[in-house]
Amino acid sequence: MALLNVNGAQWDLLDDQGAHLQPRAQPTEPAEPIKFPTRWRVFGPLGPHWTEIRWDDRQFPSAEPKATANVGQLAKLDDQLTIGGETLEGRDVQAIDGLLDFDSIFGQHEQGEGHQVYAMAELEVSRETDLIIGAGADWWMQWWIDGQSVFDNLATGNGSFIADISNNCFHYRLSPGRHVLSVLVISGSSTTWRLKAGLATTRDEAYGQCKADLWNFLDGPDEILPPSDNPTHLHKAFRSDLTLSDETIECEYQILRDNGHVGIAFAAQDADHYYWAYIPHWGQLWRARAVYAAIGIADGSGYIRHLDLKLMPNVPCQYNVWKTLRVERRGSHIQMWINGVKGPTAVDDSYGPGRVGLCSYNHCTVQNLKIDGKREIAGTWPKAGPRQHNFTEPFASENEYNYHGLHHLIKLSSGQVLMTSSKSMSGSPFMSQPGQTHYQIHLSDNAGRTWSNHGEAIRDTDVGMLGCWVEISPGVLRAIAYHNAPSANEQSKRIFSQGSGFYYRDSSDLGHMWSDWSHSRFDDPAGEISGANRSGSLASNVIVLHDGSFVVPMLRNTQRAELESQGQGTWPTMWVLQPFASRSTDQGLTWSPPVAMDNATFNHSYPPDSPVADYTETPMAQLPSGRIVAVSRSCAAPFMWQTHSDDGGLTWRQSCYASFSGAGNPQLIATQSEYLVVIARCTGVGMHVSIDGGTNWSHGAMLDSPNYYNGLAIEVEPDVILNVYPVIDSVPGHLRVQRLRITPEGPLPTA
Repeated sequence: MALLNVNGAQWDLLDDQGAHLQPRAQPTEPAEPIKFPTRWRVFGPLGPHWTEIRWDDRQFPSAEPKATANVGQLAKLDDQLTIGGETLEGRDVQAIDGLLDFDSIFGQHEQGEGHQVYAMAELEVSRETDLIIGAGADWWMQWWIDGQSVFDNLATGNGSFIADISNNCFHYRLSPGRHVLSVLVISGSSTTWRLKAGLATTRDEAYGQCKADLWNFLDGPDEILPPSDNPTHLHKAFRSDLTLSDETIECEYQILRDNGHVGIAFAAQDADHYYWAYIPHWGQLWRARAVYAAIGIADGSGYIRHLDLKLMPNVPCQYNVWKTLRVERRGSHIQMWINGVKGPTAVDDSYGPGRVGLCSYNHCTVQNLKIDGKREIAGTWPKAGPRQHNFTEPFASENEYNYHGLHHLIKLSSGQVLMTSSKSMSGSPFMSQPGQTHYQIHLSDNAGRTWSNHGEAIRDTDVGMLGCWVEISPGVLRAIAYHNAPSANEQSKRIFSQGSGFYYRDSSDLGHMWSDWSHSRFDDPAGEISGANRSGSLASNVIVLHDGSFVVPMLRNTQRAELESQGQGTWPTMWVLQPFASRSTDQGLTWSPPVAMDNATFNHSYPPDSPVADYTETPMAQLPSGRIVAVSRSCAAPFMWQTHSDDGGLTWRQSCYASFSGAGNPQLIATQSEYLVVIARCTGVGMHVSIDGGTNWSHGAMLDSPNYYNGLAIEVEPDVILNVYPVIDSVPGHLRVQRLRITPEGPLPTA
């Protein structure tokens, strides 16, 4: 417990995280109005051979230019710039809202670090003036004014993956006259290469000085920034001096990364029992322009169970704009609004009067927090116990820069569970570094509670291409892959030498030694998948039906022109990926003609109308009743698709919208009690459960923090799910393992 007094209010900051108090900022306005340059002359690009990247056992490396422009060149604006004997021609470009996008100017940098560009502009003042310049870049930069070096972050990089003027602020006093601003920007391995710069305010500077590992209270703008150094932790702070009923809480908020959650906790009985009205945010929703809101309850299980989850209309999804959040509780009735739009509603009497607080994952900020309600007699606020985790990390990295990958998860006929993982010296998920990937096969004899390595690590890069693994007889694995020719990859050409179609190979030692690849017969007379100008791929793993048959979902990449005679295609705005399924009754040696997983016929004997689009990752599961259910991530829609087959995959129902969104390799599991379970990257590592065969779904539960990739899950005991997923947003990156018992009321942690 870390108690902090802020303007007469007492806050309990959980996990003794401490706080950083920013005093009220004193405005420092320039002596005269200054218009920051919008027209820049850029020189470049210089290739990465001009930069030395040094890791030196750090999370983010340093960058050292092997040559730079001399002071005389940087003190005046010329048409050319000479670097190490290489002459660069200047190009005049316009900054839009302070942003220079070098990928747009020069073409893509292929996500490689070390590319250089210089940008120069002129700024004029009539009298001596103090100013604050703020800048952010992907990833390193150095600034000069009139040839004098005034700032650089070459040793650390930008720090934030969102380039903004609050990332780095520096003061400078300008004498009267014209001045030349020069900046060198060196690319990292992000998907972007850009510079954002402008005149910074004292608020920008104060924001940039916030501590990532602390709660930050900015006195001036009445703003609170939770810790952002570890996005795998739910950061919590409660007003321990205030107990309310019939409360109303409102604030403004910003989510400052492409994934993260922020919300208001209320009716808190202690640090593990409270309601949470929050806004989950992940990259999937940006493409769909979607905002979800949830009212959840923390009940001591370590999960957040949703009382209601709703897709919000008329709310913009950008993470760099301020939105309003309002929560009201009257008796047992709870109502939530975002930007004035009425959102989730819940009726629940689990908790009476309690404390109010803030809970968040990742990088966000809250301002103008207002708390009102009926004051109640406050009992003792319990000291928080150790942070509760419902996962284990059995494969801890030997080195903090190892990042784990996950490839296969199978329950064998022997009762053992087999898993394959990989470890890579990648330095950071956002930076590349030469290194070798090692694949390891693991076995568990007790349904995922403990693990042992099966043999030595494998350094064969071909292991990562083994496709889906199924057990075809006790102790014998079959790997099944689909190859779409032609391929520019020389390794693929060598391995899949017989062209497009299914391939298989076998292992009798659980994954170490494999036979050569063999070509399966794929009956596709209509060319649905393998036809000219079409490309096909597997959408998920092969599933084994109760009768031993295999079914696999496939995707057909359809050109929009093909849809002209079939009505208006459905979502998305990016891809038209249509779903098909193929069956094998001989363990993958031959495959049946693919059938559409979407009965889109408007009327019998009519051609399909509005064929479904944007199926991407499509898990299937067969219920004990025999029904096969499939759900699919949609890359550019705010929902998942759902369909089913009652005849072993021969025909399929029309695809319909599911009631939730999911991404990051979603998993679908059918348990022995006829429960259906979806685990997906949605509200963090999220779960939705259906107890009626997929007809209706729960509002869901959050099992763990937001993540980029969901992982794999299987049933290992009756109604017990083993969920394994990588966490790449932390250092070191680990695999986490959860065991969950599925009940009609939702998941329960189980040993």
